Amino acid sequence: MLERNQREQQRISDELQQKILALTQTLATTTSSLTSQLTELNKQLTTLTAPISSSHVTKLADMVETTTTAHHTRLVQLENLIVRILMTLETQSKQLESFTYMLNSLQEPLPPAKKKERACGPQCSHCEPFYVGNPAKGGRCVPCLEYCNQHTNICVEAGQLDFNESAGNLSPAEFLESFKQIEHGPLELAECRFCQNNTMGTQCEECVEGYFVVGKDIARGCRPCECHGHGDICDRRTGENCNCRNNTENDRQCSQKSGKNSAIPCWNLQCSKCKENFQGVPTNGHQCYRHMRLEQDYCLDPETQECSPDPNLLPQGRTMFFVVQPRYMNVDIRVIMDITSGAADLYLSAKEDTFVVEVNHTTGAHVVSVDRKYGVGLTGDLTANTSFPAAAALRNATDAPWLLQPRHATPSGLATYVTVRDPREFLLVRNLQHRLVVTVPQNVYDLRSTRLYLVISGASEVPTRGSLFFRQDQTRIDLFVFFSVFFSCFFLFLAACVVVWKVKRAFDIRRARRLHAAQMEHMARRPFAKVCLSILDEEESGESFRSPLRKKPQRRALRDSPKSVPVPCGSVRPVAVEPTGDGAAAVTTLLVQLPGGLSAPVRLALASALVAVRSSSGGAAGGIRAAMRRRTSHINL
Repeated sequence: MLERNQREQQRISDELQQKILALTQTLATTTSSLTSQLTELNKQLTTLTAPISSSHVTKLADMVETTTTAHHTRLVQLENLIVRILMTLETQSKQLESFTYMLNSLQEPLPPAKKKERACGPQCSHCEPFYVGNPAKGGRCVPCLEYCNQHTNICVEAGQLDFNESAGNLSPAEFLESFKQIEHGPLELAECRFCQNNTMGTQCEECVEGYFVVGKDIARGCRPCECHGHGDICDRRTGENCNCRNNTENDRQCSQKSGKNSAIPCWNLQCSKCKENFQGVPTNGHQCYRHMRLEQDYCLDPETQECSPDPNLLPQGRTMFFVVQPRYMNVDIRVIMDITSGAADLYLSAKEDTFVVEVNHTTGAHVVSVDRKYGVGLTGDLTANTSFPAAAALRNATDAPWLLQPRHATPSGLATYVTVRDPREFLLVRNLQHRLVVTVPQNVYDLRSTRLYLVISGASEVPTRGSLFFRQDQTRIDLFVFFSVFFSCFFLFLAACVVVWKVKRAFDIRRARRLHAAQMEHMARRPFAKVCLSILDEEESGESFRSPLRKKPQRRALRDSPKSVPVPCGSVRPVAVEPTGDGAAAVTTLLVQLPGGLSAPVRLALASALVAVRSSSGGAAGGIRAAMRRRTSHINL
């Protein structure tokens, strides 16, 4: 509060000095104008050659006098105003000097030898103002600086200097008068006023909200909570237990069991991990990104990111974070964003630490920028976020693979299509109001280890409503279509096989018929002969007989084939003889009369036998050779 009063006095002094300077300039301008007018009048009087009448001279003199009087009056008013301002400034300067002198005297530590001499009162029963102690009981007068843990020089009894919120409205004179009312210091229980170094309490013994003790010694002051921008309240003693927001949480190694053995203090690990379903390293202004699943819609709801029946809307200056993790390593990625109302800005990069989000504490809006280590701003200027030495080093480093290049895309029409071609570029799309389709070919990044990080910011006064999803199109098997086509092809193939089998069978039948016809034709061309068989009755079976055609036995020797051949009783003559190639054997076919007489169902049968043809002329062999030599027309048995 003292510093604020000093700043207020300094501001008033600066304003008064500016007013004095302005009045001085006005006075100088007025004087210069008056001088120039008088000079012009003198020139007119000097250059007049014609005789001047007394009335004209009188009129001219009156005009000069009137002008001079008016300017003189104005100069007097300006001088009076300057005098009043100087007097006010001098008065306030004296008050400020006296107040500053008193504060300086309070802040100057006393030598150790004089600490016991800071008693006052008729019997030295009290300490001087801004000292604590009871000299009447042999106590020592302790300076307020020591009593208040080195954070203020002012300590009083309860109820004194208790300005609260009204202290800012006090003038320096009233503030100084309040200090003059303090006659002696408190005896034992004192209350410290105007604690510095972010401390509070009756002895400045604890930190204000949002700060914690440095090194467990309150005399060293308090430092802000290290919540990495995701919280502002922590334990005032340890700096732990931050109120983590933005989908962050404390590091697990800071649990009660392992926190004391950690090499890194736990107050430095607050809000440094992402919750489940989120990815990223939320330190140094970076954020946690919501993990997106393939072909699942996500709404621009800053609270849940889910597409509920009535999702929340994205207000202007609010940001959302998503990360695309590809499922297939050899398929292109398409990120599709639809805006149904309002407008949004989209930022896309393949590095999780590209974008930094800071909060404007005046408006509360989120400001998106590029991490300083990449040496580039959102406008593409290499030195936009980089100091001069770092920028010079970046310009000289020709082989820096981590340099990023911004790429701006302007939305046009109902759908905007953007294809990422360079792995070093990051995409910026401003004021998107309809559909955006971002295509990332699978050969641009190594999809096994690459993730795509998106930042979406509301860009219109009207809250933004929209959705976001990504897909990797590939050939899919529809089971119904697959089995339909499969069975259709199977039955078509089966029908074709049946047709081919039918054709083959018809061809085989035709071929068999032709072969049979050829065989029959071949068989029809074979030699054949007739045999006339005469079967005798049983009573005549023991005698030889002659054929009825035999009439002239004397002519038998003259013919090759007599009409009748005497067959001795018991001789066997074959009907057909089929000799082998060497003539040593033959297949003979005989007619055999079966027993049973007329009552037998079968009386005659053909019998074939393989017989040897001997060289002797007697017996059956002679008959066979005779049959082989002759062609008989009929044989009587």
